Amino acid sequence: MRHRIHSDLMSKSEPSYPHNSILRMYNQFPFRLYADERLGIEQMTSYIPQIAAMNYNAVWINPLQATGSKSQLHPDGKNSVSGSLYAMSDDKALNPLIFPVPKSISEDEEQKELQQRQLRNWAKTVRDHGMFPLFDLVLNHIGIDEQGYNSLQLKLMEAESQTGLNLLLRETNARWPDIQGLDYYKTGTKKRGINTEPKDLDEAKIDLIFKLLWEPLITKYIIDYGFMGVRIDALTHIPVPVQQRIYQLVQELVRAKYGTDALIVGELMVGNAEPYLAALSACGLTHCMNPYSYFWGPDMEGGYDNSPKTSPFYQQNEQITHIILSPPKPIQSFKSLIVSHSDLNTSAKLQKETLYIFKRENLYYFAFNENETDICFNKAKITPIYALNRPSLLTLLTSHESIAEEIKQAGRSMGSQKTIKRDQQNAKVLEEAEAQRQRVLEKMAQSKKVQDTLLKEIEEIMRSPSLPNFPSQTKFAGGTVAVLGNHDVGTLQAKVMLDSAYSLALNNPMNDPVFKSQLSEIYKEFKQAVIKGVRSFNELVDKLQTRFQLSDIEVHQLIVELNMKMREKIFIQTMMSSGGWYSIAGDEFSLCHKPEVFSEFATSQFVGPSLTELAASANSQNDLRGFITGINAILDRLPKPSSQDKVTMYHAVLSSEDSHPDKHLYMVLHFSATTNQYQLIAHSSEAISRSRLFHEINKVFGEKLTLCQLLTIEQDGKVGSLIYQRDFAVSDDVEAEVPAEVEEVEEGRLGFKVLLKKNFWASPLLESIDSSAERNATNTSSSLGLS
Repeated sequence: MRHRIHSDLMSKSEPSYPHNSILRMYNQFPFRLYADERLGIEQMTSYIPQIAAMNYNAVWINPLQATGSKSQLHPDGKNSVSGSLYAMSDDKALNPLIFPVPKSISEDEEQKELQQRQLRNWAKTVRDHGMFPLFDLVLNHIGIDEQGYNSLQLKLMEAESQTGLNLLLRETNARWPDIQGLDYYKTGTKKRGINTEPKDLDEAKIDLIFKLLWEPLITKYIIDYGFMGVRIDALTHIPVPVQQRIYQLVQELVRAKYGTDALIVGELMVGNAEPYLAALSACGLTHCMNPYSYFWGPDMEGGYDNSPKTSPFYQQNEQITHIILSPPKPIQSFKSLIVSHSDLNTSAKLQKETLYIFKRENLYYFAFNENETDICFNKAKITPIYALNRPSLLTLLTSHESIAEEIKQAGRSMGSQKTIKRDQQNAKVLEEAEAQRQRVLEKMAQSKKVQDTLLKEIEEIMRSPSLPNFPSQTKFAGGTVAVLGNHDVGTLQAKVMLDSAYSLALNNPMNDPVFKSQLSEIYKEFKQAVIKGVRSFNELVDKLQTRFQLSDIEVHQLIVELNMKMREKIFIQTMMSSGGWYSIAGDEFSLCHKPEVFSEFATSQFVGPSLTELAASANSQNDLRGFITGINAILDRLPKPSSQDKVTMYHAVLSSEDSHPDKHLYMVLHFSATTNQYQLIAHSSEAISRSRLFHEINKVFGEKLTLCQLLTIEQDGKVGSLIYQRDFAVSDDVEAEVPAEVEEVEEGRLGFKVLLKKNFWASPLLESIDSSAERNATNTSSSLGLS
């Protein structure tokens, strides 16, 4: 179904897709207080200018529909809860806790009209501030009530009775008893989710659920309410064809209404992403979250190091980047060409690294499986061959006489309908093309011009805005998204406090070896449970001090260093992720307790304090708004990511001359294949002299880097620049004089856009720098390099 919007209804002056595809997203969680000590969408709307002031380019709001009433035990094991935001019970009604209605309005239709008007105003306010509004979509399940069936269950059950198709799974979800799964599967299917075998999926069920539920709901949110993208919950639980169809619809609607690509952000919160990579790469996401970015910390989860062998963050950063940014494949890398005059079986797994040419309703189509594994074929990659550039194909034939006859046979078979009709006199064209395919491919591989030209044509088809069937290869794809605070696992501050407590206990020489051997399990207990249920800063401090046996002096050190360590974590995660980041509401003020999805917490004392109140307070010691503003400004300057980019981090411990804690210098070297340039971005935990900074840069990069422009960003968001010159950084005197025009690098500043000599490529430069860093780490006392 194509969705067309009359030109008069096209939105004017709306936000455009991020110019460099890097996401800077704020999660405006509904169960936070934003103003006036009252929950509600109007208070959330009033806070949007504050979000925009921090240079975010997208705002994601969690599910807004009415929820089920089934109660269950909270994950902390202490409280009975219900009404999870992620348990939709009515696709027509909005959540009254988020959309409270004055008592003076009693008519249902009038209440509904007010709520929808408020939501349109929220989305419009986000767009008016130059940001993309994103809604949350839960495709795996719906909510259930304590007694009886809710309206959404009844709607699906009525469709079941009319069609004979089961649309709801009948078993109880053991982990989340307040939800009921949607049934996209054939009877008896055991393996459900993104890796379900095509033969086990029921296309009739998928089609009915899509038309009955998802198409109307998504259209309402984009066309009526005014959203420009979506965050997808629990990617691994949703079959590939469902995701493909949903994302294609989202892209089509957003392009029709706003004239730009949609943001489609997937939630992937798993310990091992590898089993899902092939399937996810076929779906059509523009961005995907890196689950290990939240858990990545000093001395744990692989640590802040450069080794993909020991750091799950590095491993997943590279793996997940390829979900979104598939590297281009040269023609000769495809192992097989299959030509057929019958239709393609899209319900079966198709063989890996294979090109397909097939016939459907008297037209010929081109398709390919570029994956290194046999997967369910991506329907979005089926292209009618008449879209190929005919003049370019003729040029190929003329320019390469030695293989003209072989290509002519396959080429005419791949040509337009008009070309095919002209070839009807030769009834054996397709059979001959099949017999000749290996010889054709071998000879095509001998001609780089043939490969490059044909590949260019294929890419142009894939990226053409006139072909809505190609969302998975959008030219605007972004990459991996860092997760700093999350409503499931905890806030930024809580995780940093846990990391600090662990590090203090592990490095305390007075602690008993037996106790130290137990620290990993204690850390795991806090990470998986304790910080998820913490309600206040003081509560977490007390729990950490008790379980990690911290002295009062160590607790004081933890608190003093907290702001510094939070800035370090924000800097490292955001600069190391290819597609940007997102933070949850409250992280900008270092709130310790995470917001809860259950309705009981929306009306309790644990929601506050008001973010507007915190913004006006002069006593907030951990106000990160200025730093976040600067981080987002840097991200806005970076080039568009690609699969060939490489990012490496360097860490220097700068020993203090007094009793103060050591200073830390973090540097991230980023190579952009898009621009063939390097960016060096750095952050110091405290103020260091300009000469000391230059000295440390020179120790890492030496003569490889002779001149660079340093982009500096202060904590209030102000961006400045100065020049690094190696000639002034090679003195044995660490405090050697530097040019007068080079300013002091103050605490909280970061930056460095590298201007290197031309023809420096990523691998040789990075490899030589890595080895140099290792030597310096060995020969100096500053622990420079890998740590």
